[in-house]
Amino acid sequence: MKKIFVILLSLSFIACTDNKIRQEAEMLNFNIDRSDSVSSDFVEFTDFLKLSEADNVSLTTISKLLIHNDTIYLFDKFGQNTVMAFDMRGNCITKYSRRGKSKSEYVRLFDFDVDDNYVYLYDRMQKKMLLYSHDGKFVKMFKTDFNGDGFVALKGNRFLFCLGRDNGGEELCLTDSVFKIQKVLLEYDKDDKADLLTGNLFQKCGDTIYYNRPLNDIVYKFTFDGESAGTYRLGFDGCNIPQERQSSYVELSESGDESKYVYTEECPLFVNHKMIGSVYNRGSRAVIYYDLLKKDGGIENCDKKSRDVQDIMVPLHVSDIYVIGYLNLTLLDFMKTTEGIPEDMVEYMQEGNTVLVFYQMKK
Repeated sequence: MKKIFVILLSLSFIACTDNKIRQEAEMLNFNIDRSDSVSSDFVEFTDFLKLSEADNVSLTTISKLLIHNDTIYLFDKFGQNTVMAFDMRGNCITKYSRRGKSKSEYVRLFDFDVDDNYVYLYDRMQKKMLLYSHDGKFVKMFKTDFNGDGFVALKGNRFLFCLGRDNGGEELCLTDSVFKIQKVLLEYDKDDKADLLTGNLFQKCGDTIYYNRPLNDIVYKFTFDGESAGTYRLGFDGCNIPQERQSSYVELSESGDESKYVYTEECPLFVNHKMIGSVYNRGSRAVIYYDLLKKDGGIENCDKKSRDVQDIMVPLHVSDIYVIGYLNLTLLDFMKTTEGIPEDMVEYMQEGNTVLVFYQMKK
């Protein structure tokens, strides 16, 4: 009985803490009807890089991008479901693991990360973490006691994990080096479904880690030691999904109310006192922009034939003063004109290839 009481008390404390975080979060208010070119206030110029892919593997989409020690790591989560590494000239270095059920293989990758030691691949279906050397050699594997939706590597060989709703009540946890839960940071609401088709739940920006689940308007900040560093709350001019309905995208879609709301699709990115993130704006894909110094932000829809070369359509990663995204033949169709994109890059995309775009941010 005493043990049950302690557990209930702990859960109650977490719930109260979460409500307090929501109340005390710094509010970022967006003008969702701002129609002028918001991105022109943020982007100085763009650079392009061709990706020369391996002969037997091609990227369908790029779901996640990391740069570590002058190596570009790309994750195609929903297409090929593979992680590949490229040098800074765009040449493919290696592909990590392959599908299968052996110790070094995966069934379904849900996330990856990289640090000075390893490239980490998380197989949600088999509940295991694969550790690879940077040059693509399998090192070891660990089983986890949970199904994880996303993770990020911390200092001291620890990890910050978002657990799937199918595990129970724990949402955000700290684990040790062998992926045993040490501390629960957040609990799911009892009605939360935490849909599996999530994008990037974590973003590493400078010396801060950001965490945000789709539909949820709270962005949590953490240090690389796993300590809380504050929170933001995103305000969308009264078009936020009510908190009690931020439980399931599937239910929201089936309700027919999706076109009423603005909500996050990916965890937003922060660079140079600015925030950029992918959202759905009342039924349309869009990108939000916010200047943390001017306390001003807007939103731009990604409609057919509506984008300019300096408009960020797919913000994936920040590095120093850059936001990095990508373009391919499908995304090229959203451009009003290819003016500003080198001709050889346009031809490369028209041949079915992918190009990385480096957007240098204004100071």
